[in-house]
Amino acid sequence: MNRQTPLRSPAALLLCCALLMGALSGVLAFVGQAHAVTPTGKFTLEPGTGSIKAPLSATSASTDAGCPETSNPTAMFLWLLKPGSATVGKQLAKSSSADTISKTAPFTVPLTPGTATVETQLRSYVAEGSLDGKYSLALACGAGLTNNVPAFSAIVQITGETWTLVRTQTTTVALDGPATPVGGSLKLTATLTPDTAVGSVAFAYTGATNDSEPVPVGTADVANGKAEITVTAPATAGNHFYSATFTPADPDAFSTSTAVKPVQITTPDQSPTPTPTPTDTSPTPTVPADLEVTDENGTVLEAGPNLEAGQKVKITARGYTKDAKVLVTLADSEEKYTDAVADADGTVTDYAFTVPEKIADGDHTLTLAEDKADGHSVAFAFTTGAGSDPSDEPDPSASETGSDTGGGTDGGTSGDTGTAGGTGGSGGGTGGGGSMAATGAQVGSVGLAALALLCAGAALVVHVRRKGLLTFGDTPNHL
Repeated sequence: MNRQTPLRSPAALLLCCALLMGALSGVLAFVGQAHAVTPTGKFTLEPGTGSIKAPLSATSASTDAGCPETSNPTAMFLWLLKPGSATVGKQLAKSSSADTISKTAPFTVPLTPGTATVETQLRSYVAEGSLDGKYSLALACGAGLTNNVPAFSAIVQITGETWTLVRTQTTTVALDGPATPVGGSLKLTATLTPDTAVGSVAFAYTGATNDSEPVPVGTADVANGKAEITVTAPATAGNHFYSATFTPADPDAFSTSTAVKPVQITTPDQSPTPTPTPTDTSPTPTVPADLEVTDENGTVLEAGPNLEAGQKVKITARGYTKDAKVLVTLADSEEKYTDAVADADGTVTDYAFTVPEKIADGDHTLTLAEDKADGHSVAFAFTTGAGSDPSDEPDPSASETGSDTGGGTDGGTSGDTGTAGGTGGSGGGTGGGGSMAATGAQVGSVGLAALALLCAGAALVVHVRRKGLLTFGDTPNHL
């Protein structure tokens, strides 16, 4: 019968346990260096570039959010991640102060770099050859020695001996689609800003009230800042919503963006709803639609304004051929004016015109005519000098005054008494036919003539009584 061989010594058992514990410690140590980080947001470095021949030269890091509430960081650690992995790799720097770390808002922390150069840390993963390429960084809310440590991310580009932070440009997308009959071909256009963004746009239908689960309708690549797709319009009329989501080819260079647009779907015999004509109770402008004139203060002048010699105005005339040469002339004037040129819309804008210093009072016309046969022409009419006022009546003419005077004289000559002379004066005034202002002057003239005749009549009576040629009953023939 075989007997079991006894243990040679308790020391051998202890030695085996020690070896097992050592191996287990090595495994745990390796696992501790490979803990993954949980993305929390993004961060930037200042300055955002430096040399790989020195330790990281960034002096601060700024986040776009706070650390998660579940974390309790007393410091922030900046790690170089293993290429192609989300595991913590080589430490590049750590925060030198915990005062600014926040759990509720973006924050900026000062950094203290490690002693190893950026190149040395990179060579831990790329032993030979060029280091050119993109590498991931993680700014961890804590030392990163526990599983799934929350961290902010960033990308650096290595080119030669220089590292540069890759900054993501924010994009916006605008979606447009014209009114389309039911079942017709609807063209959707997405316009990207900036127009240098590269990627694709996914279009989707989100229902008549924009609360339905998006239904993909197609994808198009962005070219020159635009992506277009043609789909079949819905079978019911009304507003229908579509969305456009931009996905960048390089998410480190550009951000994603989304837009939603209602598109009007019409019945086959229905035209798109026209824009209602606004009710305008204001007076119809007196300035022609193809002409606008402003003074030096930018005030728009009415048609046919009264201008002063030397006054400066700016003229905008429309309706010309694209890029047409426009000749400028002032009627009955030898002044020479610089030709104008219409723009792409056929408009001459803010042509500077100065009224000549030596210009006669009256009506004038400045013509802006296209330099070709039957070309478009715009006339700017204006006046100079004192304008006529309809409320001011002219003074009585010499003929009217003469008529009044003649009337009074005739009455005095033909009448035997003062009464007859007064009547003659009145007749002369009536014959003049003057205005109200002239009538006042005539009344004064008639009054003076009547007074003169009255005095003459009284003198005649006194004279004939003294001569005894005129008696009144028994009254003596003297005064």
